[in-house]
Amino acid sequence: MIPDIHFDDDITSNGFIAVKENGQEIKASIWLMMLEAIKGTHHRYSLKKEDQFMKKVSATEILPNNIYSDQRAEARKRIISIKKDRSINLGPLLRIVFENHDTVLFQIQEMLLVEGISDPQKVQEEIDTYNELLPAKNELSAVLFIEITSEDKVRETLDRLRGIDRQPSIHLVFPSGKISAIFESDRSEDSKMSSVHYIRFPLGNTGASLLKNMKEDEKAFLLADHPAYSAMVQLPLPLLSSLRSDLD
Repeated sequence: MIPDIHFDDDITSNGFIAVKENGQEIKASIWLMMLEAIKGTHHRYSLKKEDQFMKKVSATEILPNNIYSDQRAEARKRIISIKKDRSINLGPLLRIVFENHDTVLFQIQEMLLVEGISDPQKVQEEIDTYNELLPAKNELSAVLFIEITSEDKVRETLDRLRGIDRQPSIHLVFPSGKISAIFESDRSEDSKMSSVHYIRFPLGNTGASLLKNMKEDEKAFLLADHPAYSAMVQLPLPLLSSLRSDLD
């Protein structure tokens, strides 16, 4: 449940309002004020093992390390352009990057180059591992980064966000309802919180239809709803278009 908050008059330069919750100051997105305008039921789906929908990366696509090294600068330039339309900040601490075939292929090539992996069997192991990041049918997959710019705030911030991966806390919100992200298990322990999480939005037929058939005047949002952190951001049209292409 979104915590009750009391807005101060101080709006920060990054578009967030300083608020107090239970006597402690936190940052909350100004998009929270739009929550009351979004009504509807909460769609809940269980994650099922389905046939892979998005094309998997195959060994025939992998360039030898020496050839990829020569093309690396161009590959990085291309992936930056792709990720520009597939990533979004959710408040001042969270960043979400949606995965697709191109982003996974890039990660595989980078890992093989950095680790100096060329043995065909080990290359295939890397391919199989990273292919698990790709979404199944009627699903979106993403990486959630907890971005901490101050080194002396790392433990404090991660402790504050403890449990974000163990409860419904990240949601894709449509005018008629919301779909909660499912986190990959075992990324955090009771005594240690990871700053990188792999999440999936199991849209199902209903959610996929909502996303693909949104009207021009309808909006979709990403919502963070954690006891110590609340933020909401509207999905821009380039991101929506890119996500719709994942479902085609």
